[in-house]
Amino acid sequence: MLGSLKWIYKVICTKVNPIKNDILLLQAFIRDYFRYRETSLCHNEPFRRDKMNARMMLVGHSIEKGMSFESKKKNWGKEKVLQLCKMIVAYMQEYPVSEEVINCLNIINAYRLDDESCKSSEVTDCIDSILEQYHDYIQEGYAGVKDVIKPDSFDINTILSFYKSRASVRSFSEEPLTQMEIEKVMEVARTTPTACNRQTSRVYAITNRAKIDEILNLQLGGQGWADRASTMFIITGCMSCFGGIFERQQVYIDGGLFAMNFVMGLHLYGIASCFKMFVRDYQLQDKVCKLCGIPRNEVPIVIVMAGHYKNTTVKDPISHRFDYKVNIVS
Repeated sequence: MLGSLKWIYKVICTKVNPIKNDILLLQAFIRDYFRYRETSLCHNEPFRRDKMNARMMLVGHSIEKGMSFESKKKNWGKEKVLQLCKMIVAYMQEYPVSEEVINCLNIINAYRLDDESCKSSEVTDCIDSILEQYHDYIQEGYAGVKDVIKPDSFDINTILSFYKSRASVRSFSEEPLTQMEIEKVMEVARTTPTACNRQTSRVYAITNRAKIDEILNLQLGGQGWADRASTMFIITGCMSCFGGIFERQQVYIDGGLFAMNFVMGLHLYGIASCFKMFVRDYQLQDKVCKLCGIPRNEVPIVIVMAGHYKNTTVKDPISHRFDYKVNIVS
């Protein structure tokens, strides 16, 4: 009798579990849809300030790219530069100066100096009016174009050795990271290329032991190692910098690239680290974001646990790397 009941239970689970998983997957898709619809560039509200900054960066970057073309039409870029000027004015009527505004001010200044840019009074008067008001933010070489040549030969063996020498470390000393160390790491991380120069990644550094433990308890626990790190970094991406149907996953791509450069920056300065996957349970995610003050328009990408190396040798999985095959498309 008991065996029959176990068999019936197993059959029911075999039928029910796939349905349950399908329902959970559908719920996740629906939640992602509403979140992207609310926080992305698909609509102006909410997170209006972030979205205005993102739109300025998009238009400004397209103007910068135009300045870099070897062959340009006479009077190129008129509509875009007028659009950017209107965006700057609209933003400054609502908010204080941002880094994005400073960048765009320098872009329109560089555009004005371009030999082939539009010199109509409509454009020049518009640019001059804005630059006269915000001339203190104009810096030579801040925006526009730069000369790029093939770099000098690198010491390939040294660089390859650097990349190969990094390992995920799960044992750390008790020495805390300093603010200066973190700033040096960020100098490396901010070199990461981003889609249309939107620079959407954000970093949250948690050093409070009690808060780290609280977050870990919401993230499958310390798993025997994570609670040994002196610092927890949470890397996020700002969804309000993206818009349209086909950009809905770009925040994770940009965030992943940034995270990789971030941990290589840690490695460069002799700081041990290990990725910890961010658990995607939405209720737990919301709790972590609330604990860290992460706004709703930022999505967590990954957690990085970090700290100084111990003075002794520690064990780490070999994590054998397979040979990647390149598919040649003719």
